[in-house]
Amino acid sequence: MTSAVTTTADSPEYRSMISLRAATGSGKSMTVDGTLMGIKQTQKIIGIDSFSLDLPPTAHILFLQYLDQPGVIGTVGHTLGQAKINIAGMQVGRSAAGGKALMALSVDSDVSDDLLATIKRETSAESVRAVVLVD
Repeated sequence: MTSAVTTTADSPEYRSMISLRAATGSGKSMTVDGTLMGIKQTQKIIGIDSFSLDLPPTAHILFLQYLDQPGVIGTVGHTLGQAKINIAGMQVGRSAAGGKALMALSVDSDVSDDLLATIKRETSAESVRAVVLVD
């Protein structure tokens, strides 16, 4: 693994912003942008790849990439509710109406691989991933 620190004044929207770029062994890459907002300097995830978000990082986050269409948000909420998993917060970013979308959900507990597979199947999502953040 390699790392580098680069500074630039290219962010007109934020006083400070950090971007993390990662690549998998297969060559697929991803970028996550974050910032500190407000007087309390609250941590926020503000972008993933080309999708804009405004999401505080929490211990358990669920990410779905899918085609923007009616019913996806409701299906995800219903499926998580049936599994007794509480949604604490949600953000959706999309490229355009009917285009690619990214849903990020802060949840109160782990989401099992079986439940991730169910959500992917029921929403026809391109990808569904659970992320656990630790201090």
